[in-house]
Amino acid sequence: QRGSLLRYNATAQFGVLGDAAGEIDLTGDVTTRFKMLGDSVSIKGYGYFKNLAVPYLLKNFVSNHFIWENDFSKTKRVRVGGELDIPFSWTNVNVGYETLTDYIYWDADGLPAQHSGAIHVLSARLHQGLHFKAFNWDNSVTLQTSSNEEVLPLPKFAIYSNLYATFTIAHVLHVQLGVDGNYYTKYYAPAYNPATMTFHSQHEMECGNFAIMNLYANFKMKQARFFVAWTHFNQKIKSGDAYFATPHVSSHDIHIDAEYAEWIAELKHRYRSAQVKAAVRVNAEKLLFNWQLGRDLVQKKAEERWGAGVAEQVSLDLKREFPNAGGFSTSNLWFMKRWYLFYTQGDSQILEQAGKELQLLKNQHKTKLYQIGKELDGEKLYQMVKNFHYLLLLYLGDTISRFYTGANPLRKHCSISLKL
Repeated sequence: QRGSLLRYNATAQFGVLGDAAGEIDLTGDVTTRFKMLGDSVSIKGYGYFKNLAVPYLLKNFVSNHFIWENDFSKTKRVRVGGELDIPFSWTNVNVGYETLTDYIYWDADGLPAQHSGAIHVLSARLHQGLHFKAFNWDNSVTLQTSSNEEVLPLPKFAIYSNLYATFTIAHVLHVQLGVDGNYYTKYYAPAYNPATMTFHSQHEMECGNFAIMNLYANFKMKQARFFVAWTHFNQKIKSGDAYFATPHVSSHDIHIDAEYAEWIAELKHRYRSAQVKAAVRVNAEKLLFNWQLGRDLVQKKAEERWGAGVAEQVSLDLKREFPNAGGFSTSNLWFMKRWYLFYTQGDSQILEQAGKELQLLKNQHKTKLYQIGKELDGEKLYQMVKNFHYLLLLYLGDTISRFYTGANPLRKHCSISLKL
């Protein structure tokens, strides 16, 4: 509705049947305007209250690699805020405070979880534009904080800036040339899980505290549009290797030198040798190759030596050399590294217990497993069949360590009868 001083809006939705029964969704805002320097300045207050059911697939899901059945309660969100808009100076300020209760998130294992309690988020954003003839400069600054960084991590400070010029050539070709940049402070950015195509919490690697700057050119002629861009052109200047937007997912950063080329040649030779022997003992040979590749990534300090995109480059090199072979994706290379680190840096009690679980297995390819086992601290680890645990790490990640140490009711019902 519109009045002489205020303009206000309000909507309300209620769920009455099925899973939506008891849902409440209330939103509203009130705005006032006044004249300043020949323009109209607006001030708006807004808020909402939501009590919503959790989507079905977050409660029930079955796939090749994941299965869950959750009994989540409804989530509640309450937000209040205010906005100031000054058109003649291209200024917009927005401040908000939100409380999230029974918040649904993806935990460190990549599974949906519900936080039993309230999370408070305070945010403030300033958007400031500067315009003079063909030149434009748009800037956005955000300050924000979360009361629970474990469940809902946020960068404390973020800034986006876009400087560009627009003009027309021959009255038909419209051109926009510019450079933009994005920066935010370090925080534990969510990791990506390709199996569920979701981002989940992680507390191992901080991302941020670098700037990504891009040069771009946009063109339009009648109905045709095209553009060119040079992304992160400043990478070598300042941010160096630390420019992950999410753990192990980055722009393609690689510094190829003679040592890298020698290592790739060695990997190719090693894999060809494994292929020759694999006709008889395919699992053992493949396991040994994967183990040694994970070991190389750790011992050679590959990321420090050749750049953050080394796994991506190795993946490309091996796929190019062996196009019909599988298992060389970037994520698989990271899993090989995690596999090696788990057995070389893991808790010896966990490993000893895992070994006892697997002692009944038939070691038909003892030699290859011993080549892996002899690199570990303790001959007792040799008894463990790496194929089984590698697959568990591949699909469950760090959950496997809790399987062997925690009071897991599944353990007493599990029997392992795998063989290579």
